[in-house]
Amino acid sequence: MPQFSSTEDMASKLFPTFHDSDRTHSIVRQKLVILGDAAVGKTAIRKVLSNEPFPEAYRMTPDVEFSLHNVKNISEKVNVEQYIFEIPGNSSLFHQGGDYFESCFQHVDIICLVYNVCQNDTFRGLVKWLKYAKGFCTSAGTKIFVIANQTDRRRSKGESLSKYDSLRTDDNGSMEVHVESNSNDVCDFCEEHGLELFECSAYLNTDHCSVK
Repeated sequence: MPQFSSTEDMASKLFPTFHDSDRTHSIVRQKLVILGDAAVGKTAIRKVLSNEPFPEAYRMTPDVEFSLHNVKNISEKVNVEQYIFEIPGNSSLFHQGGDYFESCFQHVDIICLVYNVCQNDTFRGLVKWLKYAKGFCTSAGTKIFVIANQTDRRRSKGESLSKYDSLRTDDNGSMEVHVESNSNDVCDFCEEHGLELFECSAYLNTDHCSVK
C-alpha cells in the first residue's frame, strides 16, 4: 500500500505525466473536477491542493469554484499545471446545465468523487455522482478516483461511539448523525466500478492510498 507524505506528494503520483524527451522544457496542463455531496470537504481539498490556507469556517459553495495547482518535483524538465474545478454539492446544477457548467466537463483528465468517512450517506451518494460524472464527461480517457475525506474524525479501532456522540452539531449548527462508512463496502464499490480509492484528511494535510 503506497504511503504519501502530503497532498503535494499524492498529487504528483495521482496525476502521472509525460513529456517529450527532445524538448528542454515543457508544460503539462491537466483538468480536474471535484464532485460530492455538500460538506464532505471538496473546498478544503481544492484549497489545500492549491497551497491555500485550510478553510476554518464552513461556507456553502453556491457555484463552480476554480483553483490552479502547480505540481512540484515531477521532473526538472516538466512543469505540471492542474486546473481544479469544484462542483457544488447541489445536484440541481446538473439539471439546469448551462454552457459554463457543461464546459467544466469537457476535456477532463481527472474526476475525484469525494465523501466524508464519518457520514455513510455521503458514501451512498457516490452512486449518483458517478452517474453524473459519466453522463457529463466527454473525454474517453478520463480517470475517476474516490477520495475518502475527513479521516481525522474517524474513530480509532476499538473506541466506542459514545466517545464521539452519535448526534453532533455540524458546521451549519444542525444535528448530524455520526455513522461511519464500512471500509469493505467502499472497497467493493471501487472494485465494482474500477475506481482507485484514496483516504485523506484535508484538515491535517495527510493522505494515503487504501485501495484493495
